[in-house]
Amino acid sequence: MEPKPDGRLYSRVLRRIVAVITTVPNGKKLSISEMADFIEGRNLSEFHLPRFGRTMSNDRIKDYIRYLRELEIVVPKDDAFIIQFAAKRTDMEWAQALSDRALKHLSIMLKKPPDKVFDIIENCRRKLLRGQRVPTLDSVIAEMDLGGGRSEELFRWSFNVYADGDTCPFDVRRQPILLIEIDSA
Repeated sequence: MEPKPDGRLYSRVLRRIVAVITTVPNGKKLSISEMADFIEGRNLSEFHLPRFGRTMSNDRIKDYIRYLRELEIVVPKDDAFIIQFAAKRTDMEWAQALSDRALKHLSIMLKKPPDKVFDIIENCRRKLLRGQRVPTLDSVIAEMDLGGGRSEELFRWSFNVYADGDTCPFDVRRQPILLIEIDSA
């Protein structure tokens, strides 16, 4: 994916799930293991770990495929799974379409309708600020008490993908501190 219009890269999670969606043949029945093997065999740059000089482990690639199952993009078909998602023409379209799916996923995790997700996260962010704590994504997640482990990781991934969409009012920078975007127009 190309950088965002402001020059920053889209989140690593978004770049990796787009790579999975565009690499695995749409509609082809595969197990999650077969999808991971297919991705691993392509040596995609999104799954290369330069710090270690190798490709991400097969098990970790499976985590991204399972995340796509959470987003209802990898769906069951007979005894296997298929990718069910229409290709987008531009990176911004990819970001927004997946951001919408991530927002739905966040609403499921928070057990609230999608239009309430912003309020819940914003209230948590403000609570941290009132307590003179920095509202990083990790501190917001800790405040929400999601149960730890994989649940927290899925929330983090969905939040980052949600924040990549143009309609998301939050911005996550490298720190990652949650900010509200103010329209300069």
